[in-house]
Amino acid sequence: MRGYLSLLFVLGLIGTLAAQRTRLTAAYPSSGSFSFGVAYFGLTDEVGGGVHHRERTYLTNVGYKISSRWSTLIQANIIRSNVEPEPHVQTTALLFTGSVQHDFVPDSPHRLFAQLGVATGDFCTCGDRLPRIDPGLVYVQYGAGINVRIWRQVYIDIAFEANTILSGPEDAYNYNVGTVGLHFENLFSVRR
Repeated sequence: MRGYLSLLFVLGLIGTLAAQRTRLTAAYPSSGSFSFGVAYFGLTDEVGGGVHHRERTYLTNVGYKISSRWSTLIQANIIRSNVEPEPHVQTTALLFTGSVQHDFVPDSPHRLFAQLGVATGDFCTCGDRLPRIDPGLVYVQYGAGINVRIWRQVYIDIAFEANTILSGPEDAYNYNVGTVGLHFENLFSVRR
């Protein structure tokens, strides 16, 4: 698991540094951001007969502000899912998203936002409340959140997202997750 988290961190850092080198002319001085969130408390669900399903989500995203209100994002979710008691079944699923984010209070030191995107992944919330791996799924993602500034460019990120499976089994239902994490804003600026 540490390997997946390290990979996400490195990819986010590389994306941020690569974007920092970009020199574009923009109507609005653009900037980049990086977030890392955890829904460790996640979901614990009694499926029946003393069987419990536990789920944790780790996510990271890299964003690029294109105006005072709009940003584009690339996001990766790692979902750890296990069933207890024995036999101990554990799976790791991935979800990758491209989305746009709208900031409702651009002049505030804090951010209140809504997000809409399209994702691909292999986490199927299907059937009898026991998620499974099902490659090639497509989701529409929508959500909202708030970033509360705690120091200069550092924010506490509290968000909720719903992922509706568009392609896949008929018994599929939403994969929903609430996260708490850190958000770093204005990591770089594009000069005019």
